[in-house]
Amino acid sequence: MNVNFLAVFVATLAAFFLGGFWYSSAGFGKIWMKEMGLTKADIEKVDKSKMVRSYLLNFVATFVLGYVLAHLLNLLEADTMKAALETAGWLWLGFVATVQVSTVAWEGRSFKHYLVNVSYNLVQFLVMAAILFSM
Repeated sequence: MNVNFLAVFVATLAAFFLGGFWYSSAGFGKIWMKEMGLTKADIEKVDKSKMVRSYLLNFVATFVLGYVLAHLLNLLEADTMKAALETAGWLWLGFVATVQVSTVAWEGRSFKHYLVNVSYNLVQFLVMAAILFSM
């Protein structure tokens, strides 16, 4: 399978910046913080050195997601933008939306928290698929 690593990298950057917006106060960050039981003061107390590690870990995981998504788009021969987006949507529904229900069922997270996170993942998958298909 031929995977365009530049496209995977660009899709990773796009998803990373999308997440930055999604969880900011301009996006859904206030809702997410409330549902997590966090305050602005809690966020300001976070060890900055741990944040670098968290961002790096998340970036690597997002790159792996992009690589796997690119591989699956190739494998499934998604040859139109519509097919790429549908594939991403079905992957999200089958492997993200369903698996993340456990955070509500077993971890006691609110349904609102679930919606903030899985809606980000849906948009993330769609944006990444669009970039991977376009490049």
